[in-house]
Amino acid sequence: MSLVTTYNLGKSFDPVDIFAGLTLSIPHGARIALVGPNGIGKTTLLRIIAGREVPSSGDVHYARGITMGYLPQESILESDRTLWEECLLPFEDLIAQESELSQLALEMSDPDSTKAKAALERYGQLQIRFEHAGGYTYQNTIRQVLTGLGFAENESEMPLMHLSGGQRTRALLARLLLEAPQLLILDEPTNHLDIQAVEWLESYLKDWDGAALIVSHDRYFLDKVCNHIWEMGGGGIETYRGNYSHYVQQRQERWDLRAKIFEAEREKLEKELDYVKRNISGQNVAQARGRLKRLSRQLQAIQQIGLDAMAGKSWSEISEEVVTTKSHMSVDQAHAAIERQLTRLGETLFHCEEFEIELKKIYILPASILNTARRELVEALLVERERNYPRIIGILNRMISHIPSARCHS
Repeated sequence: MSLVTTYNLGKSFDPVDIFAGLTLSIPHGARIALVGPNGIGKTTLLRIIAGREVPSSGDVHYARGITMGYLPQESILESDRTLWEECLLPFEDLIAQESELSQLALEMSDPDSTKAKAALERYGQLQIRFEHAGGYTYQNTIRQVLTGLGFAENESEMPLMHLSGGQRTRALLARLLLEAPQLLILDEPTNHLDIQAVEWLESYLKDWDGAALIVSHDRYFLDKVCNHIWEMGGGGIETYRGNYSHYVQQRQERWDLRAKIFEAEREKLEKELDYVKRNISGQNVAQARGRLKRLSRQLQAIQQIGLDAMAGKSWSEISEEVVTTKSHMSVDQAHAAIERQLTRLGETLFHCEEFEIELKKIYILPASILNTARRELVEALLVERERNYPRIIGILNRMISHIPSARCHS
């Protein structure tokens, strides 16, 4: 059984639909990267799954007794506790057991042999549970997590109120890791981490027993940590198995297939339209009108569900998923609709291919270079991606030209 399942999930801020119809599941042990352009609704989806926001439509179902931890992009811990005290919160049960063991140790020396014997028996049982739950190692675990996330030793006794916003975000991340929930939901977890802390978190999450749903602009981080990719776009979410590098490859294969479908569909639609144009006023007018009516239905279906959803299906199957009008388009309307649909798909294919070339350049860089340049490079690419494709290439080549040992191949 999955930890979380969504059914036809949708969110809108009237009159704008952010997303709709999302049916997803998060299995045990999955580490999922949620990727997509800025503003597509990734953070909103995380907040809904985390129970921090209500969907406009659809449902979210959780496994019974599930434990979750949510790290927002900017989190502010309002507390009088110190950093160390905050990190002790996940171990309250262990601390209570520790206190009881100390009390039992005193009772074992009681002159009353009956009380001493009862205390000894209880001590033995409790000590086994305490040790099994990490009672003798939890303080070392806290120190390891704080050090891994970049905190200095003297900062552990600082009040949270005296820490910066970035430090408090790291403090929350530390507490969530120590809580070890069944599902971690992390929104840009590397934002306030230096390179060493990012690499420590990569290693920590690779050995994570639970599931994780992560949004991050650091694609190298996702490559190391995740084993599933959810790509969020205007048409919904596409799922991929494997890490980010595998996603890039699989995505290209999917788009290559779509390009073939695009070419075949273009030829088919233009052939149909050509027949209609040549015969709409001639002897075969009845056949031409019939083809124009069929062409109108096809174009409406393409507009509603896309070519991908229509591939390999009969019209009877397609008609169950779309709503078409009985009246048919005029020849000029059909011609305009064909141009509009094919131009839109063609532009998408072109931009996808161009951006994939730039992604591939990132992944052949040596690890030593990525450690110093990867975050700046990836973030620059993502900022520019939605606005100016030629500038992406300029940024990438300019940065790489300053690294003598880098070799770029498209």
